[in-house]
Amino acid sequence: MSRIRSQAVVRHDRARLLELADGIFDGPSSVSLTPPTVTYTPTEGQTIPTITCSADCNPACTYSWTKDGQSYTTGSGIQLTNIQRGQTGVYRCTASNVHDSVTTAEINVTVYCTYKLQMKW
Repeated sequence: MSRIRSQAVVRHDRARLLELADGIFDGPSSVSLTPPTVTYTPTEGQTIPTITCSADCNPACTYSWTKDGQSYTTGSGIQLTNIQRGQTGVYRCTASNVHDSVTTAEINVTVYCTYKLQMKW
């Protein structure tokens, strides 16, 4: 009789543990950016402040950035310094862990160039 009772307790404890684990271990459900700005229009030579990607994940997320669909960098933040025309594009951050991955809304960067007109008389 005690064997039957202990099997029932083990089954109950295992079910409870699995139920708890579902709430504890989780992939990113959403990803946010700080600052939340999604459009940047710098002039060549300017710097865009660091854009940080974050998500609630357990275990912790890793982050990767793409530019126009191509791998760009890893880590939660990017900063574009001394920006040039070639950095115009669509940047996306993906947060992922063993449970899931989520991509943020895109960040659009349009770099304006300046021209100096020299007139010779």
